[in-house]
Amino acid sequence: MESRHQSIGHILAIATVIVWGATFVSTKVLLGHLTAEEILFLRFSMGLIALWLYKPQRIKMKEKSHYLYFIGASFTGLFLYYLCENIALGYGDASLIGVIVSSAPIFSGILSAIFLKEKLSKNFFIGFAFAMTGLFLLSWTAESTGVQILGIILAFAGAISWAFYSILIRKITFFGYDSFEITKYTFLFAVIMMIPVAISSGFRVKAVLTMNLTVFLNLVFLGLIASALCFVTWSFAVKQLGVLKSSVYIYASPVVTVVLAAIVLGERMNTKEILGTVLVLLGLVLSEGQIFRRKGKNNDL
Repeated sequence: MESRHQSIGHILAIATVIVWGATFVSTKVLLGHLTAEEILFLRFSMGLIALWLYKPQRIKMKEKSHYLYFIGASFTGLFLYYLCENIALGYGDASLIGVIVSSAPIFSGILSAIFLKEKLSKNFFIGFAFAMTGLFLLSWTAESTGVQILGIILAFAGAISWAFYSILIRKITFFGYDSFEITKYTFLFAVIMMIPVAISSGFRVKAVLTMNLTVFLNLVFLGLIASALCFVTWSFAVKQLGVLKSSVYIYASPVVTVVLAAIVLGERMNTKEILGTVLVLLGLVLSEGQIFRRKGKNNDL
């Protein structure tokens, strides 16, 4: 049964990151009609409504201290990560931002060693060297291809935020909450966090009421599929596979982003960007095998 659950975890992790790879392109399309703050608020509000309609029962926290973990996961994995990503996409190509954000597993490994006391393997450090070289190359060539440095910084901030989210969500699963409960309450706290941001940024009700079909369908994709559904599948994958085994699947996400960005947005990567992307992906793949171990044990978190 455990093997079957792990197989399902692998399948869901792959499917989830493929959908998430498409979100960079979808968000880029929406940025032509809505602001980054408007997209984020609408996306997670839509996802939250869907989750509560499906299962309206309130969750009972087992301990009051667990609220801090849920709030922390909401802040790092939803509010901060997606805010950084959405704003970053306004400063550069979806393909480049997607590749930089995909470095999250590298940061997850570092944080696992710091906070979960895990021992990083030799493969991790080799992969880290390749990935950092690729990211440096991408950052170095960004200005010449019209990507502003602020977009690069925000993309890196998003990757680090996601790494913290991965650690927090794994801790939450230890407390015995199921994937659906985790997703519903992290969404709730994230929407609450977004309310003052939406108001202060001048949320345009008229823009929402007059959106065209393309904008609406992209919001539905982001809110219901990429958010509500995929956060449930991702939480299940993390629970079954562990932080690093699940997070490393994110290396498939930039491939999807690059392909779709070329087809939908007409983006093209130059030789240096292609080399940087290959190095990042190679680094992530190399770091996949036995990235960390619990002291004295072989099981992943």
